[in-house]
Amino acid sequence: MNTEKIKALCGAIASHEDWDKLQSYLLLNVNPPDGITTLIHAIKSIDAIGTEEQSVFKKNKPNSRNKEQKDYSVDPDLDGDI
Repeated sequence: MNTEKIKALCGAIASHEDWDKLQSYLLLNVNPPDGITTLIHAIKSIDAIGTEEQSVFKKNKPNSRNKEQKDYSVDPDLDGDI
């Protein structure tokens, strides 16, 4: 993997709408706890590289034209949204 691919990948990750959720999940589930320093360093590195690439990637936002189709396989009586 070359430097440009790494920069592009970090840019895509850092601009993704779920990046904050992924960071939280990783930080809460790092094991052993001693690995948290390494994880924090990795997250900061991805952020630093990714912000350099921000102009290349747009934040992933749902497009109103491509709204998610309703999942009719879920029984509305069991859904819990009453």
